[in-house]
Amino acid sequence: GYTSPGSWFNLRNEEALQRGFVPPYATSSPNEDFAETVAFYLFEADFEEMFLIDEPDCTEADCASRNEGRDRIRQKVNSIGEHYLKFTGVNLAELRERVQSRL
Repeated sequence: GYTSPGSWFNLRNEEALQRGFVPPYATSSPNEDFAETVAFYLFEADFEEMFLIDEPDCTEADCASRNEGRDRIRQKVNSIGEHYLKFTGVNLAELRERVQSRL
């Protein structure tokens, strides 16, 4: 879940991932979660490898927790993509491709 105000900077990236957030800052509020997820999705070249694709053959609890976090992130990305398409007519996956081709 979300952190209390001002405490997000105490989280490590792995802890944020295990909780289903892209960077720790996204845990500060639902609005920041939305904004950070979109920004990372559009601009981070390795977004899929880092945040969407599960680690195979998990035998440790930390690995399983990271994959559970990735599942939450996949759900968010799908919901955000549906939101963008419905309310703005923008296909977020196509926009990502265009942004990535120019970086």
